[in-house]
Amino acid sequence: MGDPQTYFEEHATWSLISFLQYRRQYAKDFTRDKLNEHRTYTKGLERIISNNESKEKCAQAQKCLNEFNDEKSSHEVDAFWMSDSIKLTKLSYAKSALDKTIEETKEIRSIVSDETIFTLRDDNAFLYVNTPESKRVLDRDCESDEKPRKRTKTEDDDYYDDESESDESDDECGLRLNVEEMGFDEYVDRNDIPFIFKTKNISALFESYRSKVLAHAQNSDLIMTKNYHEILSLSHILLLQMDNYSEMQVKTFSRETLEDLRKDIKSKLIGKEKVALDDNDGGLHELRETITESFSKEFNSTAEKEFLRRMKFLFERLSYTIPLHPLKEIISEGTLVANIISPILRIFFHDSYIHPTIWPNTSSTSAKIRKLAIGDPSRAKQPDMIGKTVNNGKFVYETMFGEVTGEGKNNTEKKNLIDLVRLGIFMKDSLDNISRKTGVNRIFSWQVIVTKWTGYMMTLISPGIYVMIDTGSVDLPRSFEVCNTFLTGLDTMFAFQIAYEKTIKDILSIMNKSEEFESDDNFKGWHRSTLGTPLFKRI
Repeated sequence: MGDPQTYFEEHATWSLISFLQYRRQYAKDFTRDKLNEHRTYTKGLERIISNNESKEKCAQAQKCLNEFNDEKSSHEVDAFWMSDSIKLTKLSYAKSALDKTIEETKEIRSIVSDETIFTLRDDNAFLYVNTPESKRVLDRDCESDEKPRKRTKTEDDDYYDDESESDESDDECGLRLNVEEMGFDEYVDRNDIPFIFKTKNISALFESYRSKVLAHAQNSDLIMTKNYHEILSLSHILLLQMDNYSEMQVKTFSRETLEDLRKDIKSKLIGKEKVALDDNDGGLHELRETITESFSKEFNSTAEKEFLRRMKFLFERLSYTIPLHPLKEIISEGTLVANIISPILRIFFHDSYIHPTIWPNTSSTSAKIRKLAIGDPSRAKQPDMIGKTVNNGKFVYETMFGEVTGEGKNNTEKKNLIDLVRLGIFMKDSLDNISRKTGVNRIFSWQVIVTKWTGYMMTLISPGIYVMIDTGSVDLPRSFEVCNTFLTGLDTMFAFQIAYEKTIKDILSIMNKSEEFESDDNFKGWHRSTLGTPLFKRI
């Protein structure tokens, strides 16, 4: 059973993929070597021809040989060998974990008596009663011993605490994810149609990528500053940042495939919007009077008229909140939000009636509540900004999230990457909720580091593949002297705004239909769980 001769005798069709599946299931000598197994297949066909078997069999064998070169490069055969490689990786991981368990058991037995082991097994809690030190060791993955640092209160503390998140991100070790806490789930139903992009099987490649992440974590921990792409992948999120892909992503997908996929998704869901502004910036000395003149140009498009109306209002407001020349002082997070970020982003993304933007005070006690995980209070804290959708006077969905970092010691690579991972998790959880109830498959977020704004959009492209793409960056003005860089980025922000508002309209349109929306069961099957280890929840 399992030999080539038996296969050709028992099967009517002799395709390569059928032969490989047969060999893997029944053959004891299946080598898992692609070249060897393909050679076994072709030799079996050649043997039928050389033995002058029936005319029909010889003709069929010759036909299979003629089609071999095309079939060996087919999506089905590529997926077969990809899944076989993944299976070996998982078997290797399981063996490694088992070996570690055996070694740990031997070590325990060499130190502790059998009587102690039985005692622990029967009542494993009594040794830790009234022993704070032991409790602290057991809970080191969930809580931090580090005391909050004291600092002098500033005028910004009433609005925003710049150091409110720095304590939890100071300990590099606290951000490592232990592989023994992770689970690796088969995310693709073999009956699902794989997502093919430019002849590449993205579904199989993403599964391979996640397997490599787990294999990497067997021998070394995943660290935020080095492996944030990989950490997100454990929650089924494929992060596509323009010209910023991880080494493991590039080796698995290729840089060209990643960038082309990012551009393709962006062009379909974000698109391009052009806004023509007058070249005349009005001058600085008579700024407020000339702002109106600089936006006096007539436009035929209703959307552009509305956009220019907003821009006029924005610059009138900015003339009161930002200086003419850059200050030589560090901008705190509270000042940044109050004077620059909030005035600008509210113009683009805030509609008090339909989709208001909410700026939680993250330094307050109420802001420490856990969001987006009903029944799981240990999930990540709420972000700095939440864009909500309103229907019949009530908040119904969270459709946009924002994170802000000001200047100063809190502006570190690690803190900013933690914020990015948080955004990914918030987006995924909210997208699961919205897509399940409305069928709308888009969610938005942004991150501002000092004055650099970067937009992100997430969509579920295939079972278990949540693609989070970088939609572009804009430099927000910290003074009127540098407004020209902001003006050049208006197209990027305008396109993001249009896509966001369209998503809100789609959600409300479905919610307000006379008939209740019936979600697609197949689409429901695309959703996957979010990584929930204690260390990850701290992020």
